[in-house]
Amino acid sequence: MSLRQVTLGSLAMSSVGILRLMTQLLVLPVLARYLTPEDYGIVAIAMPFVLFAMSFSDAGMSQSLIRTSSQDRTEWSTSFWFTVLLGLALSGVITAFGFGLSVFMNEPLLFPILACLSSIIFLQSLATVPGASLQQNHKFPTIAGIEIAAMFISLMTTLWAALNGFGAWSLVFQQLSHYIVKLFLTLFFSRFAPVLSFKIHSIREHLIFGRDVLGSDLISFIRDSLQRVIMGKVLGTSAVGIFSMSKLFSDVPRRIVAGPLQMVLYPRFSMMRDNNDDMQHVLVFISRVIAMIVIPTVGMIGIAHDPVFTILLSEKWAEAGYIFMLISPAAALAPVASLLNTVCLSKGKTDILVRLSVEVCILFLISLGICVWYGLDAVAIGLMIAHIVYLFRMVMLILPIIDMPTKRYLSLYITPVFSTSLSVIAYYAVDQNFDFNDWKLFGMAIGLGIMAVIFIFLIQYKMLLKDFSVVRHKLLHNT
Repeated sequence: MSLRQVTLGSLAMSSVGILRLMTQLLVLPVLARYLTPEDYGIVAIAMPFVLFAMSFSDAGMSQSLIRTSSQDRTEWSTSFWFTVLLGLALSGVITAFGFGLSVFMNEPLLFPILACLSSIIFLQSLATVPGASLQQNHKFPTIAGIEIAAMFISLMTTLWAALNGFGAWSLVFQQLSHYIVKLFLTLFFSRFAPVLSFKIHSIREHLIFGRDVLGSDLISFIRDSLQRVIMGKVLGTSAVGIFSMSKLFSDVPRRIVAGPLQMVLYPRFSMMRDNNDDMQHVLVFISRVIAMIVIPTVGMIGIAHDPVFTILLSEKWAEAGYIFMLISPAAALAPVASLLNTVCLSKGKTDILVRLSVEVCILFLISLGICVWYGLDAVAIGLMIAHIVYLFRMVMLILPIIDMPTKRYLSLYITPVFSTSLSVIAYYAVDQNFDFNDWKLFGMAIGLGIMAVIFIFLIQYKMLLKDFSVVRHKLLHNT
Protein backbone atom coordinates (compact mmCIF):
# COMPACT_ATOMS: atom_id res chain seq x y z
CA MET A 1 0.00 0.00 0.00
CA SER A 2 1.44 3.36 -1.04
CA LEU A 3 1.14 6.63 0.86
CA ARG A 4 -1.32 7.75 -1.81
CA GLN A 5 -3.51 4.74 -1.07
CA VAL A 6 -3.32 5.47 2.66
CA THR A 7 -4.47 9.03 1.99
CA LEU A 8 -7.28 8.00 -0.35
CA GLY A 9 -8.42 5.27 2.02
CA SER A 10 -8.50 7.70 4.95
CA LEU A 11 -10.40 10.29 2.92
CA ALA A 12 -12.90 7.65 1.85
CA MET A 13 -13.55 6.56 5.43
CA SER A 14 -13.71 10.19 6.62
CA SER A 15 -16.33 10.93 3.97
CA VAL A 16 -18.62 8.33 5.58
CA GLY A 17 -18.66 10.19 8.89
CA ILE A 18 -19.15 13.55 7.21
CA LEU A 19 -22.00 12.30 5.02
CA ARG A 20 -23.65 10.58 7.97
CA LEU A 21 -23.64 13.83 9.92
CA MET A 22 -24.96 15.84 6.97
CA THR A 23 -27.78 13.41 6.15
CA GLN A 24 -28.85 13.24 9.77
CA LEU A 25 -29.11 17.04 9.86
CA LEU A 26 -31.23 16.96 6.69
CA VAL A 27 -33.51 14.03 7.57
CA LEU A 28 -34.06 14.72 11.28
CA PRO A 29 -36.37 17.75 10.77
CA VAL A 30 -38.56 15.68 8.43
CA LEU A 31 -38.79 12.71 10.80
CA ALA A 32 -39.53 15.03 13.71
CA ARG A 33 -42.71 16.16 11.95
CA TYR A 34 -44.09 12.65 11.47
CA LEU A 35 -42.85 10.81 14.58
CA THR A 36 -43.90 11.52 18.13
CA PRO A 37 -41.65 11.76 21.20
CA GLU A 38 -43.14 8.41 22.25
CA ASP A 39 -41.93 6.84 18.98
CA TYR A 40 -38.42 8.08 19.55
CA GLY A 41 -38.57 7.20 23.23
CA ILE A 42 -39.43 3.53 22.82
CA VAL A 43 -36.61 3.01 20.30
CA ALA A 44 -34.25 5.01 22.52
CA ILE A 45 -35.00 2.57 25.35
CA ALA A 46 -34.33 -0.47 23.15
CA MET A 47 -31.24 0.59 21.18
CA PRO A 48 -28.65 0.86 24.01
CA PHE A 49 -29.15 -2.82 24.87
CA VAL A 50 -28.75 -3.82 21.23
CA LEU A 51 -25.66 -1.64 20.72
CA PHE A 52 -24.08 -3.00 23.90
CA ALA A 53 -24.61 -6.58 22.71
CA MET A 54 -23.27 -5.70 19.26
CA SER A 55 -19.96 -4.63 20.77
CA PHE A 56 -19.50 -8.25 21.88
CA SER A 57 -20.81 -9.93 18.74
CA ASP A 58 -17.39 -10.68 17.22
CA ALA A 59 -15.61 -11.29 20.55
CA GLY A 60 -13.11 -8.64 19.40
CA MET A 61 -11.56 -11.12 16.98
CA SER A 62 -11.93 -9.21 13.71
CA GLN A 63 -9.01 -6.90 14.54
CA SER A 64 -6.86 -9.89 15.43
CA LEU A 65 -7.77 -11.73 12.22
CA ILE A 66 -6.36 -8.88 10.13
CA ARG A 67 -2.94 -9.87 11.50
CA THR A 68 -3.41 -13.42 10.11
CA SER A 69 -2.73 -14.45 6.51
CA SER A 70 -5.89 -14.96 4.46
CA GLN A 71 -4.34 -18.23 3.25
CA ASP A 72 -5.04 -19.79 6.63
CA ARG A 73 -8.58 -20.90 5.79
CA THR A 74 -9.01 -22.86 9.04
CA GLU A 75 -8.52 -19.81 11.28
CA TRP A 76 -10.67 -17.55 9.13
CA SER A 77 -13.45 -20.10 8.75
CA THR A 78 -13.46 -21.07 12.42
CA SER A 79 -13.59 -17.37 13.35
CA PHE A 80 -16.51 -16.86 10.96
CA TRP A 81 -18.59 -19.73 12.41
CA PHE A 82 -17.70 -18.68 15.96
CA THR A 83 -18.86 -15.08 15.45
CA VAL A 84 -22.03 -16.26 13.70
CA LEU A 85 -22.92 -18.59 16.59
CA LEU A 86 -22.09 -15.87 19.11
CA GLY A 87 -24.22 -13.32 17.22
CA LEU A 88 -27.13 -15.75 17.10
CA ALA A 89 -26.84 -16.41 20.84
CA LEU A 90 -26.69 -12.70 21.69
CA SER A 91 -29.75 -12.04 19.52
CA GLY A 92 -31.64 -14.66 21.49
CA VAL A 93 -30.52 -13.22 24.81
CA ILE A 94 -31.61 -9.68 23.86
CA THR A 95 -34.96 -10.98 22.58
CA ALA A 96 -35.61 -12.81 25.86
CA PHE A 97 -34.48 -9.75 27.80
CA GLY A 98 -36.87 -7.62 25.74
CA PHE A 99 -39.83 -9.71 26.86
CA GLY A 100 -38.96 -9.17 30.51
CA LEU A 101 -38.28 -5.47 29.99
CA SER A 102 -41.60 -5.04 28.18
CA VAL A 103 -43.49 -6.62 31.10
CA PHE A 104 -41.51 -4.61 33.68
CA MET A 105 -42.18 -1.29 31.93
CA ASN A 106 -45.76 -2.23 31.00
CA GLU A 107 -45.01 -1.32 27.38
CA PRO A 108 -46.32 -4.08 25.04
CA LEU A 109 -44.72 -2.58 21.92
CA LEU A 110 -41.24 -2.74 23.43
CA PHE A 111 -40.92 -6.52 23.08
CA PRO A 112 -41.59 -6.84 19.31
CA ILE A 113 -39.43 -3.79 18.62
CA LEU A 114 -36.51 -5.11 20.68
CA ALA A 115 -36.95 -8.58 19.15
CA CYS A 116 -36.69 -7.13 15.62
CA LEU A 117 -33.78 -4.89 16.51
CA SER A 118 -31.92 -7.83 18.06
CA SER A 119 -31.70 -9.41 14.60
CA ILE A 120 -29.17 -6.77 13.55
CA ILE A 121 -26.74 -8.36 16.02
CA PHE A 122 -26.90 -11.57 13.97
CA LEU A 123 -26.68 -9.63 10.69
CA GLN A 124 -23.56 -7.86 11.90
CA SER A 125 -21.95 -11.13 13.02
CA LEU A 126 -22.40 -12.52 9.49
CA ALA A 127 -20.61 -9.50 8.01
CA THR A 128 -17.79 -9.21 10.55
CA VAL A 129 -15.22 -11.65 9.15
CA PRO A 130 -15.89 -10.76 5.47
CA GLY A 131 -15.52 -7.12 6.52
CA ALA A 132 -12.16 -7.91 8.14
CA SER A 133 -11.11 -9.51 4.84
CA LEU A 134 -11.90 -6.26 3.00
CA GLN A 135 -9.91 -4.27 5.55
CA GLN A 136 -6.92 -6.62 5.35
CA ASN A 137 -6.89 -6.21 1.56
CA HIS A 138 -7.02 -2.40 1.92
CA LYS A 139 -10.40 -2.10 0.16
CA PHE A 140 -11.26 1.08 2.02
CA PRO A 141 -13.00 2.89 -0.85
CA THR A 142 -15.17 -0.24 -1.18
CA ILE A 143 -15.87 -0.26 2.58
CA ALA A 144 -16.79 3.43 2.43
CA GLY A 145 -19.04 2.82 -0.59
CA ILE A 146 -20.83 0.00 1.25
CA GLU A 147 -21.42 2.23 4.27
CA ILE A 148 -22.69 5.10 2.13
CA ALA A 149 -25.03 2.83 0.14
CA ALA A 150 -26.40 1.25 3.32
CA MET A 151 -26.84 4.67 4.91
CA PHE A 152 -28.65 6.09 1.87
CA ILE A 153 -31.05 3.15 1.50
CA SER A 154 -31.78 3.04 5.24
CA LEU A 155 -32.59 6.76 5.30
CA MET A 156 -34.90 6.41 2.29
CA THR A 157 -36.57 3.45 4.01
CA THR A 158 -37.19 5.30 7.26
CA LEU A 159 -38.52 8.36 5.41
CA TRP A 160 -40.93 6.19 3.41
CA ALA A 161 -42.07 4.39 6.55
CA ALA A 162 -42.54 7.61 8.52
CA LEU A 163 -44.53 9.23 5.71
CA ASN A 164 -46.77 6.14 5.57
CA GLY A 165 -47.57 6.20 9.28
CA PHE A 166 -45.40 3.37 10.63
CA GLY A 167 -44.41 5.43 13.69
CA ALA A 168 -41.68 3.88 15.85
CA TRP A 169 -41.31 1.04 13.36
CA SER A 170 -39.86 3.57 10.90
CA LEU A 171 -36.74 3.76 13.08
CA VAL A 172 -36.63 -0.04 13.35
CA PHE A 173 -36.84 -0.37 9.55
CA GLN A 174 -33.97 2.10 9.29
CA GLN A 175 -31.67 -0.13 11.34
CA LEU A 176 -32.77 -3.37 9.66
CA SER A 177 -32.37 -2.04 6.11
CA HIS A 178 -28.95 -0.60 6.93
CA TYR A 179 -27.52 -3.87 8.20
CA ILE A 180 -29.20 -6.00 5.52
CA VAL A 181 -27.72 -3.87 2.73
CA LYS A 182 -24.35 -3.76 4.46
CA LEU A 183 -24.31 -7.56 4.85
CA PHE A 184 -25.16 -8.36 1.22
CA LEU A 185 -22.71 -5.80 -0.20
CA THR A 186 -19.93 -6.93 2.15
CA LEU A 187 -20.42 -10.59 1.19
CA PHE A 188 -20.52 -9.67 -2.51
CA PHE A 189 -17.38 -7.53 -2.60
CA SER A 190 -15.28 -9.53 -0.14
CA ARG A 191 -15.84 -12.81 -1.99
CA PHE A 192 -15.24 -14.48 1.37
CA ALA A 193 -16.38 -18.11 1.42
CA PRO A 194 -15.82 -20.05 4.67
CA VAL A 195 -15.09 -23.74 4.57
CA LEU A 196 -16.87 -26.26 6.78
CA SER A 197 -14.18 -26.26 9.45
CA PHE A 198 -14.45 -25.46 13.14
CA LYS A 199 -11.28 -25.96 15.20
CA ILE A 200 -11.56 -23.81 18.30
CA HIS A 201 -7.90 -24.33 19.24
CA SER A 202 -6.87 -22.58 16.00
CA ILE A 203 -8.37 -19.26 17.16
CA ARG A 204 -7.10 -19.34 20.75
CA GLU A 205 -4.76 -16.40 20.11
CA HIS A 206 -7.60 -14.41 18.54
CA LEU A 207 -9.85 -15.13 21.52
CA ILE A 208 -7.21 -13.82 23.93
CA PHE A 209 -6.72 -10.75 21.74
CA GLY A 210 -10.48 -10.21 21.60
CA ARG A 211 -10.88 -10.74 25.33
CA ASP A 212 -8.45 -7.90 26.04
CA VAL A 213 -9.98 -5.57 23.45
CA LEU A 214 -13.50 -6.21 24.75
CA GLY A 215 -12.29 -5.85 28.32
CA SER A 216 -10.79 -2.47 27.49
CA ASP A 217 -13.99 -1.36 25.75
CA LEU A 218 -16.14 -2.58 28.65
CA ILE A 219 -14.04 -0.65 31.18
CA SER A 220 -14.37 2.48 29.04
CA PHE A 221 -18.15 1.95 28.81
CA ILE A 222 -18.42 1.60 32.60
CA ARG A 223 -16.24 4.68 33.11
CA ASP A 224 -18.33 6.87 30.80
CA SER A 225 -21.60 5.58 32.28
CA LEU A 226 -20.46 6.24 35.85
CA GLN A 227 -19.32 9.72 34.87
CA ARG A 228 -22.76 10.59 33.54
CA VAL A 229 -24.53 9.08 36.55
CA ILE A 230 -22.32 10.89 39.09
CA MET A 231 -22.56 14.21 37.26
CA GLY A 232 -26.33 13.81 36.87
CA LYS A 233 -26.79 12.98 40.55
CA VAL A 234 -24.73 15.89 41.88
CA LEU A 235 -25.05 18.56 39.18
CA GLY A 236 -28.31 17.59 37.48
CA THR A 237 -29.26 16.35 34.02
CA SER A 238 -28.73 19.77 32.43
CA ALA A 239 -25.03 19.62 33.33
CA VAL A 240 -24.79 16.16 31.77
CA GLY A 241 -26.38 17.50 28.57
CA ILE A 242 -24.00 20.45 28.40
CA PHE A 243 -20.96 18.27 29.02
CA SER A 244 -22.17 15.67 26.49
CA MET A 245 -22.54 18.35 23.80
CA SER A 246 -19.01 19.63 24.42
CA LYS A 247 -17.73 16.04 24.27
CA LEU A 248 -19.57 15.54 21.00
CA PHE A 249 -17.58 18.40 19.49
CA SER A 250 -14.30 17.21 21.00
CA ASP A 251 -14.83 13.75 19.46
CA VAL A 252 -15.20 15.09 15.90
CA PRO A 253 -11.43 15.11 15.09
CA ARG A 254 -11.17 11.51 16.25
CA ARG A 255 -14.17 10.41 14.18
CA ILE A 256 -13.32 12.37 11.05
CA VAL A 257 -9.50 12.26 11.04
CA ALA A 258 -7.85 9.92 13.53
CA GLY A 259 -10.44 7.11 13.42
CA PRO A 260 -10.36 6.58 9.63
CA LEU A 261 -6.55 6.79 9.65
CA GLN A 262 -6.35 4.16 12.37
CA MET A 263 -8.58 1.83 10.37
CA VAL A 264 -6.47 2.30 7.23
CA LEU A 265 -3.08 2.06 8.96
CA TYR A 266 -3.84 -0.93 11.17
CA PRO A 267 -3.42 -3.58 8.41
CA ARG A 268 -0.18 -1.85 7.32
CA PHE A 269 1.20 -1.68 10.87
CA SER A 270 0.28 -5.35 11.31
CA MET A 271 2.37 -6.26 8.26
CA MET A 272 5.42 -4.34 9.54
CA ARG A 273 4.99 -5.34 13.21
CA ASP A 274 8.39 -7.07 13.23
CA ASN A 275 10.18 -3.99 11.91
CA ASN A 276 10.27 -1.34 14.63
CA ASP A 277 12.27 1.13 12.55
CA ASP A 278 9.64 1.20 9.80
CA MET A 279 6.82 1.58 12.33
CA GLN A 280 8.62 4.49 13.98
CA HIS A 281 9.00 6.41 10.72
CA VAL A 282 5.38 5.89 9.68
CA LEU A 283 4.06 6.74 13.16
CA VAL A 284 6.06 9.98 13.39
CA PHE A 285 5.15 11.18 9.90
CA ILE A 286 1.41 10.47 10.16
CA SER A 287 1.26 11.85 13.73
CA ARG A 288 3.05 15.02 12.57
CA VAL A 289 0.52 15.56 9.78
CA ILE A 290 -2.45 14.99 12.12
CA ALA A 291 -0.96 17.36 14.71
CA MET A 292 -0.44 20.04 12.04
CA ILE A 293 -4.16 19.96 11.18
CA VAL A 294 -5.98 18.98 14.37
CA ILE A 295 -4.20 20.98 17.09
CA PRO A 296 -4.74 24.42 15.47
CA THR A 297 -8.32 23.53 14.52
CA VAL A 298 -9.33 22.45 18.02
CA GLY A 299 -7.38 25.32 19.58
CA MET A 300 -9.19 27.96 17.53
CA ILE A 301 -12.61 26.40 18.15
CA GLY A 302 -11.75 26.44 21.85
CA ILE A 303 -10.75 30.11 22.02
CA ALA A 304 -13.61 31.13 19.67
CA HIS A 305 -16.12 28.93 21.47
CA ASP A 306 -18.65 31.70 22.03
CA PRO A 307 -19.30 32.62 18.36
CA VAL A 308 -18.79 29.04 17.15
CA PHE A 309 -21.34 27.44 19.48
CA THR A 310 -23.74 30.39 19.22
CA ILE A 311 -23.76 30.33 15.40
CA LEU A 312 -23.91 26.56 15.08
CA LEU A 313 -26.16 25.64 18.01
CA SER A 314 -27.77 28.88 19.30
CA GLU A 315 -27.34 30.87 22.50
CA LYS A 316 -28.70 28.14 24.78
CA TRP A 317 -25.58 26.04 24.16
CA ALA A 318 -23.10 28.81 24.99
CA GLU A 319 -22.10 27.09 28.23
CA ALA A 320 -21.23 23.93 26.30
CA GLY A 321 -18.82 26.06 24.27
CA TYR A 322 -17.13 27.29 27.44
CA ILE A 323 -16.78 23.70 28.68
CA PHE A 324 -15.30 22.76 25.31
CA MET A 325 -12.69 25.48 25.74
CA LEU A 326 -11.71 24.02 29.12
CA ILE A 327 -11.25 20.51 27.72
CA SER A 328 -9.76 21.62 24.38
CA PRO A 329 -6.07 21.01 25.33
CA ALA A 330 -6.81 17.31 25.83
CA ALA A 331 -9.18 17.27 22.83
CA ALA A 332 -6.39 18.63 20.61
CA LEU A 333 -3.74 16.11 21.74
CA ALA A 334 -5.91 12.97 21.95
CA PRO A 335 -6.48 12.39 18.19
CA VAL A 336 -2.72 12.55 17.56
CA ALA A 337 -1.86 10.18 20.41
CA SER A 338 -4.64 7.77 19.43
CA LEU A 339 -2.38 6.27 16.75
CA LEU A 340 -0.39 4.71 19.59
CA ASN A 341 -3.37 2.41 20.19
CA THR A 342 -3.02 1.19 16.60
CA VAL A 343 0.66 0.42 17.24
CA CYS A 344 -0.29 -1.48 20.38
CA LEU A 345 -2.94 -3.56 18.58
CA SER A 346 -0.70 -4.36 15.62
CA LYS A 347 1.96 -5.61 18.00
CA GLY A 348 -0.58 -7.79 19.80
CA LYS A 349 0.10 -6.02 23.12
CA THR A 350 -3.55 -5.92 24.12
CA ASP A 351 -2.68 -6.39 27.80
CA ILE A 352 -1.29 -2.84 27.74
CA LEU A 353 -4.65 -1.53 26.50
CA VAL A 354 -6.43 -3.24 29.39
CA ARG A 355 -3.93 -1.81 31.85
CA LEU A 356 -4.35 1.69 30.42
CA SER A 357 -8.15 1.37 30.53
CA VAL A 358 -8.08 0.38 34.19
CA GLU A 359 -5.67 3.17 35.10
CA VAL A 360 -7.58 5.89 33.24
CA CYS A 361 -10.87 4.69 34.71
CA ILE A 362 -9.49 5.02 38.24
CA LEU A 363 -7.85 8.37 37.41
CA PHE A 364 -11.00 9.84 35.86
CA LEU A 365 -13.29 8.68 38.65
CA ILE A 366 -10.98 10.07 41.34
CA SER A 367 -10.80 13.38 39.49
CA LEU A 368 -14.57 13.45 39.05
CA GLY A 369 -15.17 12.51 42.69
CA ILE A 370 -13.10 15.50 43.81
CA CYS A 371 -14.17 18.10 41.24
CA VAL A 372 -17.90 17.38 40.89
CA TRP A 373 -18.64 19.19 44.17
CA TYR A 374 -17.20 22.43 42.77
CA GLY A 375 -19.33 22.64 39.63
CA LEU A 376 -19.18 21.72 35.97
CA ASP A 377 -16.22 24.01 35.23
CA ALA A 378 -14.14 22.21 37.84
CA VAL A 379 -15.20 18.83 36.41
CA ALA A 380 -14.06 19.89 32.93
CA ILE A 381 -10.69 21.14 34.19
CA GLY A 382 -10.14 18.06 36.34
CA LEU A 383 -10.97 15.62 33.55
CA MET A 384 -8.84 17.60 31.08
CA ILE A 385 -5.80 17.34 33.39
CA ALA A 386 -6.51 13.65 34.02
CA HIS A 387 -6.73 13.03 30.27
CA ILE A 388 -3.37 14.71 29.60
CA VAL A 389 -1.78 12.64 32.38
CA TYR A 390 -3.28 9.55 30.76
CA LEU A 391 -1.88 10.52 27.34
CA PHE A 392 1.62 10.83 28.80
CA ARG A 393 1.16 7.49 30.52
CA MET A 394 0.14 5.96 27.19
CA VAL A 395 3.27 7.36 25.57
CA MET A 396 5.47 5.90 28.30
CA LEU A 397 3.91 2.43 28.02
CA ILE A 398 3.55 2.05 24.25
CA LEU A 399 6.67 3.70 22.77
CA PRO A 400 9.04 1.11 24.33
CA ILE A 401 7.38 -1.73 22.40
CA ILE A 402 8.73 -0.23 19.16
CA ASP A 403 11.99 0.97 20.79
CA MET A 404 11.14 4.59 20.10
CA PRO A 405 12.76 7.39 22.17
CA THR A 406 10.18 9.46 24.04
CA LYS A 407 11.97 12.70 23.12
CA ARG A 408 11.68 11.96 19.40
CA TYR A 409 7.93 11.38 19.65
CA LEU A 410 7.07 14.31 21.93
CA SER A 411 9.08 16.72 19.75
CA LEU A 412 6.48 16.48 16.99
CA TYR A 413 3.98 18.31 19.22
CA ILE A 414 6.19 21.37 19.85
CA THR A 415 5.67 23.35 16.64
CA PRO A 416 1.87 22.78 16.39
CA VAL A 417 1.35 23.75 20.04
CA PHE A 418 3.58 26.83 19.69
CA SER A 419 1.91 28.01 16.47
CA THR A 420 -1.59 27.40 17.88
CA SER A 421 -0.69 29.36 21.04
CA LEU A 422 0.31 32.36 18.91
CA SER A 423 -3.00 32.24 17.03
CA VAL A 424 -4.95 31.91 20.29
CA ILE A 425 -3.15 34.95 21.73
CA ALA A 426 -3.82 36.95 18.56
CA TYR A 427 -7.54 36.07 18.65
CA TYR A 428 -7.81 37.00 22.33
CA ALA A 429 -6.08 40.34 21.75
CA VAL A 430 -8.42 41.28 18.91
CA ASP A 431 -11.50 40.08 20.81
CA GLN A 432 -10.59 42.21 23.82
CA ASN A 433 -9.82 45.39 21.87
CA PHE A 434 -12.40 45.40 19.09
CA ASP A 435 -16.19 45.10 19.16
CA PHE A 436 -16.61 42.40 16.50
CA ASN A 437 -19.88 40.51 16.07
CA ASP A 438 -20.08 36.72 16.16
CA TRP A 439 -19.69 36.25 12.42
CA LYS A 440 -16.56 38.40 12.25
CA LEU A 441 -15.05 36.54 15.21
CA PHE A 442 -15.98 33.25 13.58
CA GLY A 443 -14.27 34.28 10.34
CA MET A 444 -11.22 35.55 12.21
CA ALA A 445 -10.89 32.22 14.04
CA ILE A 446 -10.97 30.37 10.70
CA GLY A 447 -8.37 32.71 9.24
CA LEU A 448 -6.02 32.42 12.21
CA GLY A 449 -6.43 28.64 12.21
CA ILE A 450 -5.44 28.46 8.53
CA MET A 451 -2.47 30.76 9.20
CA ALA A 452 -1.36 28.50 12.05
CA VAL A 453 -1.46 25.43 9.77
CA ILE A 454 0.53 27.26 7.09
CA PHE A 455 3.06 28.45 9.67
CA ILE A 456 3.54 24.90 10.97
CA PHE A 457 3.94 23.59 7.44
CA LEU A 458 6.56 26.21 6.53
CA ILE A 459 8.60 25.50 9.65
CA GLN A 460 8.43 21.73 9.15
CA TYR A 461 8.57 21.74 5.34
CA LYS A 462 12.01 20.16 4.95
CA MET A 463 11.33 17.65 7.72
CA LEU A 464 7.95 16.69 6.23
CA LEU A 465 9.49 16.32 2.76
CA LYS A 466 12.23 14.08 4.10
CA ASP A 467 9.79 11.99 6.15
CA PHE A 468 7.44 11.76 3.18
CA SER A 469 10.15 10.27 1.00
CA VAL A 470 11.18 7.74 3.67
CA VAL A 471 7.63 6.71 4.58
CA ARG A 472 6.56 6.32 0.95
CA HIS A 473 9.46 3.93 0.42
CA LYS A 474 8.73 1.95 3.58
CA LEU A 475 5.03 1.57 2.81
CA LEU A 476 5.83 0.30 -0.67
CA HIS A 477 8.55 -1.97 0.72
CA ASN A 478 6.09 -3.57 3.16
CA THR A 479 3.36 -4.16 0.58
